[in-house]
Amino acid sequence: MLYAFSHGTLLTMPRDIATLHISKRIELLNMKIVTSDQMQQIDRECIRRGTPGHVLMENAGRAVAEEISRILDPINQKQFLILVGPGNNGGDGLVATRYLHDWGAEVSVYLCSPRPKDDNNLELVQQRKIACIDVAQDKELTRFSELLASADCVIDALFGTGKARPIQGVLAQVLDKVNQVKKKNAGLVVFAIDLPSGLNADTGEIDPVCPLADYTVIN
Repeated sequence: MLYAFSHGTLLTMPRDIATLHISKRIELLNMKIVTSDQMQQIDRECIRRGTPGHVLMENAGRAVAEEISRILDPINQKQFLILVGPGNNGGDGLVATRYLHDWGAEVSVYLCSPRPKDDNNLELVQQRKIACIDVAQDKELTRFSELLASADCVIDALFGTGKARPIQGVLAQVLDKVNQVKKKNAGLVVFAIDLPSGLNADTGEIDPVCPLADYTVIN
């Protein structure tokens, strides 16, 4: 199931819900449960009522960066690897990348899918000379493996609530590598934006390569 707030509250879900503070558990119980399609309808309704899509994305990405910064404080000199997908979840990740960089973190972006040619958020990231590696130019995932080995934190901004099909091909390889490193390195912190990629928002089915996220930031 996918949880949504009508009042814009941000909640970070640890992997073990039992570790949530009692106030957050109460907040969780007060959430409205919606499907993936209904969540998209909520976004469209926000836009229809006057909040532009780019503003929604900016607000979401900044909120994600703020929450990650709060949990991992201090973030300066920490190495972040952001896995960016093709849609809005990837856009949120790019916005979060920009803020984390501006606040002193060392960040790298791994583009796991093509982004729109007019992607302003990607352009703003590139203007900051942030390393952006395209999976299409990293056939053996050599560069990805190097970045992953040195990362303190991985941010899953691939699909969020938008991917219901099985994850296959190079994307499956990328996520599998994250999980393999996570199992060996307990110090690696994995965040997911909205939902770990490969977790079906409607059925709860878990893809074999769904990342072992320590925290899921719901905005």
